[in-house]
Parts: sequence; structure tokens; C-alpha cells
Amino acid sequence: MKVIVVGNGKVGNSLIEQLQSEGHDITVIDKKISNLEDLNNKSDVLCINGDGINEAVLTEAGVKDSDLLIAVTSSDELNIVCCMLSKRLGVKNVVARIRGKEYAKQRDFIKRNLNIDYAINPELRTANEIANQFKFIGNFKIDTLSKGLVDVLSFRIEEGNKLIDLKLSEIYKNYSIKMLVCAVERENEVFVPSGDFKLEKGDMLHLISSNKEIPKIVGIIDSSEQITSNVVIVGGGKISYYLCNELIKMGLDIKVIDSDIHVCEELAELLPQVTIICGDATNQTLLEEEGILNTDAFVSLTGNDEINIILSLYAKTQNINKVITKVNQPTYLQLVKKIGLDNVFTPRDVITGSILKYVRSIKNKGQISADSVHRIVSNKVEALEFKINETFNYTDIPLKDLKLEKGIIIAGVVRDGQFIIADGNLSLKHFDTIIVIAIKKRITNLNDILGGN
Repeated sequence: MKVIVVGNGKVGNSLIEQLQSEGHDITVIDKKISNLEDLNNKSDVLCINGDGINEAVLTEAGVKDSDLLIAVTSSDELNIVCCMLSKRLGVKNVVARIRGKEYAKQRDFIKRNLNIDYAINPELRTANEIANQFKFIGNFKIDTLSKGLVDVLSFRIEEGNKLIDLKLSEIYKNYSIKMLVCAVERENEVFVPSGDFKLEKGDMLHLISSNKEIPKIVGIIDSSEQITSNVVIVGGGKISYYLCNELIKMGLDIKVIDSDIHVCEELAELLPQVTIICGDATNQTLLEEEGILNTDAFVSLTGNDEINIILSLYAKTQNINKVITKVNQPTYLQLVKKIGLDNVFTPRDVITGSILKYVRSIKNKGQISADSVHRIVSNKVEALEFKINETFNYTDIPLKDLKLEKGIIIAGVVRDGQFIIADGNLSLKHFDTIIVIAIKKRITNLNDILGGN
């Protein structure tokens, strides 16, 4: 497809890299020549130095003949106007990043009345994903699929865990749990484990199961009866604001620490149910005075990756049950895992994944495209959902008789509101929602999983 990206900041650059890897023809518009120089030298894209709300610039970029325009500049208003103008000039589809709190409650109105096909708020989306982690007290990371019916649970095997030295087949048999371990990270390798795979201390497990089974799994891994009742959040930005709104609904006691008095005053007005503390969270005395030693969960959401990492490591030393860290710099992701921070969120990856799902749905219009795409295992693996319709020709055939592409696992299907773990005897049916695990492979439509059938 022909795609125009307006704004080559961190999000724009990540999108361009992903879109290029999927074979799209890309044009990039940015007002700052410095944002384009490195891209122009390293990538096979057309770079235009100009304003995304200038008709002449959009025309030069070929907006009339383009399939999609994505506006991801730092200005909500520019993104909105750019999309509106581009639609007038003939582009088929538009995506806008819209981040402001004032726009969040009007998202549907904006899409409906301003002719924007897909509007995304990365901070709101990230906050919702973080809030989802509060289902359980421990350091588990959860990705939700199929409207909450299916969960991907990720956790590290720590010293003393009863699963150490057990084969997966023994776990399945001994505990009678309906689950599938779809990937295991061990040091720098990713394994797709068979039943004979033996777990070791330090392994990072990624398993999939129904939402009804997940509490049983968590109970086996962590038999404590604790529930999350209070949380300390460091950083008072947009993600914190949206996260507080979600945690208030869960009945949690929330404290937010920020060093900016103006941010604190605004949050105190917007969130009267939350305790707002103005102070430097890197001050150990302040953290201890405000109860970090007694909190159930700690979330570090400042704009500084290094501070977030250091504070999270300190929280780990205090044996806090749940520690969540925001990291913006992608090069830090492998590092933080090696030092024991597993529950890490990167807003850039959240928005990139959401937009890529929309791009794939446009590209595969008329085919069976993914309803959702979730990246796990440090973005090396994708968990995808597909709704099987009448155009799919491989229903009523046992999975053991289907030849799948290398690196593809069918984890299970949602049928009549129930998640069924896949085995060789399971047959796909029309109107099933199929969960596919793709390892080091890009899947854009359901037929991509099949090899030579």
C-alpha cells in the first residue's frame, strides 16, 4: 500500500520501520529537516520537508493516490486538521494520534464528525493495559484477548518456585490446568516448548488460557491470598491521570508523587479521590514517609527512563509484590529484563501495534485479517485473533491434518463464548475466533498460517 506518515518523531520512526518491513511504499513529511536527514540516508522512503497541513506539500506527497495517511506529530490539532484536509484531497483512510485529556471523552464524536477513520490515544491505551495488570497481586504481566475471554500470562520462574525442574507435560498432568505454554525465554533464546521441555530458574514463561483458568494458574505459582489494595504511582503525566481513573473504579487506595507543583494542583482538582504528593520521588526518605514499604504495587511513570528504572529496582529491593515500569527507549528493553524488571510498558510500542493492526485490516480488506495483534516476548512473538468466515476453506479438518507454516502455533479457538485449547483433534469452524501465535513471522491474514494445504 502507499502510506504517508506525517511526523518523524519516536512514534513515526518506529511506524516507518515496521511498515517498511511489511513491504509498504512510504512517504514521510516533517517540518524539521533534521528529523529527515538520517531517515533519508538509511531508509528507502521518500522524505518531504514541509508542513502536514499545507495543501501543496500533501499534493507533492501524492495524497490523492495514497491508501492511508497517518498523522503522528506532537500536536493533536495539527494531526486532526491534517487528516481532515487529506480526506478532502482524496486519501482513502486516515489515522490520527490524539493525546489530550480534553479530547479523550470526545473520541467517538471526533471520529464521527471530523471524518477520521482511526483515532488513537497512546497514553490512554497504555494506562488501560497497565490497569489490566492489577487483576492479580504478583509480578505477572497480562495481555487480554477476545474481549476478556482469553489471557496471555507472562511471568519469571523465581528461586523456590515449585515449577522448577518440572517438565511441561508433568505440569499439565499434575495440576489439570487447561493452558498452553506458547513460548519460553531463557537467557537470549526463545523456545517453543514441547511437553518434554523442563523449566529452569530464571525462565520467562508466556502461556495462554481462558480468563476462568488464569486465577487457578496464578494460585499454583503464588499461593498467597493477598489482593492489591493500595498503589504508589510516581509521575503525574497523562498516563498517570488515565490510570488513576481506572484504578479508582477498582477501589484502590492511590498515591501519586510528582515534583511539579502545577501538575500536582491540576491532578488534585481532577482526581479528588487520589492522594497527590508534591515532592522528589528519588528522595528515599520521601518514599519511605509516604508508605512505599507498605504498598502492594509501585508504578513508575516519569518522563525519564533512567529514573523509572532506578525507582523500580529500589521498589523490588523492598519486596513490593507488583512493580510496573514505563520505558520509552527501546534499546533499554532487553537491559531491564536482564536486571529483573519484567512488567515494562512502552507507549510507543502500544500505539505502533494498534496502528499496524489497522493497516493490516485495510491491506487485507476482503480477506480474513487480524481483529487484534498483541506483541509478547520482547516483541519477537505476536498473538493474533482472527474471526473465521465463510471464505476460509479449511474448516472441519483436524489440526493434525493441516500443514502450518513454520513458526505458527494455533493456541485455541473461542467458540460459543468458551475458549478451547487446541490439540491435534480440534477442527476449526466457521465463526470461530482463532488465536494464532506467530514466532519471528509476520501474519497479515488468516491464510498466511497455512503452508501447502
